[in-house]
Amino acid sequence: MSIKVIHGKKEHTVDDDSTTVEGVLDRIGVNPETVIVEMEDEIVSLGKAVVDGDKLNLINVVSGG
Repeated sequence: MSIKVIHGKKEHTVDDDSTTVEGVLDRIGVNPETVIVEMEDEIVSLGKAVVDGDKLNLINVVSGG
């Protein structure tokens, strides 16, 4: 299975059996608390299933005081 992940200016391709968004983030070493995940122009949950050919766009969460 091949999932394309765009994170800022970086692009990753995950070629393994990750079955959820959370699994893909874990595979590329991204803390899920630091990003919002978009797939097909919609925000998706970490438990969302992914299939071969999916494309995820990661949007960094900015916080501060």
